[in-house]
Amino acid sequence: GQDTINVVMAVDYALLDEILLIGYGNQSKRFITDNIVKVTARDIAEIPTPNVFTTLAGKVAGVQVNQTNGKIESGLNFRIRGRSSLSAGTDPLFVLDGIPLINLDESTEGQSNPLITLSPSEIESIDILKDASAAAIYGSRGSNGVVLITTKKGQYGESKFSINFSNGMSEPTNTLDWLNAEQYVELLLESAQRSSFGDLTGFVENTFDRISNDTWRDGTYDTDWQDIALRDGYIRDMDFSMSGGSEKTRFFFSGAYNDTKGIVDGNNLNRISTRINVDHDFSTKLSAGMNLGYSRTNIDRVARDASFVNPLQAIAQAPISPPIVDREPFDNTFYPNYLLEDKYAFFNSKLRRLSGKLFGIYKFADWLQWQTNFSYEYYGQKENYFGGPLSPLNTATNGYSYVNNAETENYVISSYLTFDKTFNDIHNFNVVLGTEFNRAERIFDNIEGIEFPSSDFTNIGSAANIIGGGGGASRFSFLSYFFRTTYSLHEFADSEVDRQHHLRQV
Repeated sequence: GQDTINVVMAVDYALLDEILLIGYGNQSKRFITDNIVKVTARDIAEIPTPNVFTTLAGKVAGVQVNQTNGKIESGLNFRIRGRSSLSAGTDPLFVLDGIPLINLDESTEGQSNPLITLSPSEIESIDILKDASAAAIYGSRGSNGVVLITTKKGQYGESKFSINFSNGMSEPTNTLDWLNAEQYVELLLESAQRSSFGDLTGFVENTFDRISNDTWRDGTYDTDWQDIALRDGYIRDMDFSMSGGSEKTRFFFSGAYNDTKGIVDGNNLNRISTRINVDHDFSTKLSAGMNLGYSRTNIDRVARDASFVNPLQAIAQAPISPPIVDREPFDNTFYPNYLLEDKYAFFNSKLRRLSGKLFGIYKFADWLQWQTNFSYEYYGQKENYFGGPLSPLNTATNGYSYVNNAETENYVISSYLTFDKTFNDIHNFNVVLGTEFNRAERIFDNIEGIEFPSSDFTNIGSAANIIGGGGGASRFSFLSYFFRTTYSLHEFADSEVDRQHHLRQV
């Protein structure tokens, strides 16, 4: 029966004091004027997925994240406040613990995601810099926004050990209804009778005989090709970590394993990753540390979307066609039967990523420090395809194979001074001045071969004839100088007044 409700709103100081990452430093959220969004490890852990960035979908305003297709390794459309260029790249700059990540799709088939090598279990937070002023310190590379990824670190206190298991399930949705065998025969025979070229019934019936293995009149087969090409999948994750530290040394060690079965037949992923982060205080002025991570990802892939041997192209097959006859994939389907490709060919990618950083920090005073980092990253992608003599569309005698191998190394050396001091309790200056050198080298080579002794010998070294190959190398370097200054007036004084007023109210 109460008619009036009095509500008093109070400031959440814990939220305002949250620390957000910016380029070459961090700031309290209450001093941030740019649009920066932080996603924590708890947010990432809510959704079991092999791709950490798919967990951001729908959680960050102004950021669009969606996969290009339903394959496990599919690329991502990652857009921060829409598309910013018509002809140049549109992906943001990804930075892992200060290392600009290699994000080049090396697959000849395309639509592959190099960042799937990152394990969600080792990530502490993701900060997304959306405004131009927030990303400006990264120069032109940050024109599409910057995604800062921070890995977990040890904390002072009692050592902790944790182990986690998780399982997820996936299933196809929004599937379509197709003609069954009876409807298919009725529709095509009616079309044949009414053809503008005359009665084509005989031609159509002959075709039916061929693609149904002479069984369509008996109604032997009513094949749901969509149901064969799609399946229920799963995601299995296991990870463990050890962390802790003393007053001088903090450590974090983790390992993770991911096993994912995709909803597209033949599409699977396995990933093993490990990370160790250590930092040590040699004195009150000098500290140093190391971050090191490695991952190996193995992907069983399927052909590109437009290929006839892609499982999803099976929906074009006639429902009167048998998928398998006498334990062998039927080879007289109207279009090539992808089950022949699944049995007599394979398409595999192996991704390897090694990233590490050594850093040292020297504090001249509480308000002035100097930091130097040396970072290294290696990314390798090997793609291997083999098609046996019985695989569809294989015009080579006794099999065809190709191997593509790409390797990229990235070196980053950065050094910068940070000045952060408050004068007269009301004037705060934060100044960052530094330089960075970045060098990347890429090597690519490929080879093709035919004439294999049997389908049991699939390595390119077993090919009797090498019919093609090539390679190339590229290199680029950046030498950058950067400067940032931030001035805050009355921020500390006003915040303290508000805090004391809030405490008196409580």
